[in-house]
Amino acid sequence: MMPDYVGRHFDLAVIARHIVTETISGIPGYRGIWHDGASHYYVDGNVVENGHVLVLRYDEATGRYSGEGLE
Repeated sequence: MMPDYVGRHFDLAVIARHIVTETISGIPGYRGIWHDGASHYYVDGNVVENGHVLVLRYDEATGRYSGEGLE
């Protein structure tokens, strides 16, 4: 069952870690950063399986986020 806030719009970006993005995205094996199309960014926290820590980057000039899975 998905959390009730997935896809809801907030005026500010909401960034969540310590979550398995495979569950949120619904894509089997997905281990990147997931944007729900509204205002939530989910950074996969399953470092043991990923083998690396994901980083969500913010560009002040463009106001955009980037990172593995968002490109």
